[in-house]
Order: sequence, then structure tokens, then C-alpha cells
Amino acid sequence: MSERQIGRWGTTARAVVGTGLVAVAALEGLEIPSVLVGMVVLPAVFIVALALRGRTASAVRLEAPLWHFVNCGTAFVLFSWITVPAMLFYGTSMIVAAWRGIGACEIFAISNWLRGRDDRLGCPLFLPVDALESSRVTADGG
Repeated sequence: MSERQIGRWGTTARAVVGTGLVAVAALEGLEIPSVLVGMVVLPAVFIVALALRGRTASAVRLEAPLWHFVNCGTAFVLFSWITVPAMLFYGTSMIVAAWRGIGACEIFAISNWLRGRDDRLGCPLFLPVDALESSRVTADGG
């Protein structure tokens, strides 16, 4: 993927929220097990799960309302059970998404970057910003 999928506001929103999550995780206290789970285990789970489909599999498009709900449920469970690792995982994923210009769900951002893919899962957090920016580009003819 070489073309940015998100604009200036989507990039800024992801960078600010992602940096905030990483900062709060650091304030909570970074212990080696939490860092390993948040920065290695959780990204690896998504990388492996998506890689099991094979390199030539069509892109995952889980963007219907049900998948937005599933995404929120996953975040709720992770933040409830493993708060600091979840903040590290989501925060770094949002930073990668901002840096790479990746839209849709940030939990696939690291996997998409490392595997050169464009898999998507519905993400209600940044959907309004991305939709607004997209409609402005369309209205401006660009």
C-alpha cells in the first residue's frame, strides 16, 4: 500500500490518541510482562490470525455494523483484563496507522504494514473523522 487512506485530521486524531494511550500506559507503570504482551504478543496474535489466510487471500473487509460492535467488544475485554498492555497495543497501532496513513481499524495496522496488506475491521472511534474528511475531498472534487 503506497497511497494514504486517511487525511490530515484522521492522521492527527490517530497520532494524538495513540500517543495519549502510550503516555498513560507509561504513567501507570511499564513492567516487562506488560510491555511484552502489549508490544509483542497482541500484535503477533493479529499478524498470525490474518497470515493463516495465506498471502494471496483476498483482503479482509469486516466493516459492517456487526464488526464495529465486535471491535468495541474486543477493546472492552482487553482494556478490562490487561489495561496497560491494551493501551500499549492500541496506542502503538494508532501511531503506526497515523504514520502509514492507514484507515479502518488500527488493530490491523501493524499486520498490514509488516505484511503489505490492506485488511480492514470496522472502527467506530475514527469513522466520523474519516467520513467527514472523505466527504470534503469528494465535495472539493479532489
